[in-house]
Amino acid sequence: MFTASSVRSQSIPKIDCNNAQTQSAMNICAAQQARTAELKLNLVYQRAISKFKGTPNEKQLVTAQRAWIQFRDASCTFERDRFKGGTIAPLMYSSCLTELTQQRTQALQRYLSE
Repeated sequence: MFTASSVRSQSIPKIDCNNAQTQSAMNICAAQQARTAELKLNLVYQRAISKFKGTPNEKQLVTAQRAWIQFRDASCTFERDRFKGGTIAPLMYSSCLTELTQQRTQALQRYLSE
């Protein structure tokens, strides 16, 4: 007898992201990297919000973060759409998200160390 989880685990192949060979695998790995970068950013952002809680900088940080998210999303959509219809488009989008998100995380970390 199969359970939903056993069927699910059998239908989703494990991917070695250090040795991804197909475009599909590379797309999946790039999306995983983008999610990991986003999780790290969220943790650092929460620490920054805590640091500036109750100060004028708190509201400025929230405003700046919202603007940055719009910038990131627009930039990465542009990057993806340059390859619209191509199988590499998801990889380009995820790679852009990862790069910009890592840069933003570093900027927020600098705020924390000041």
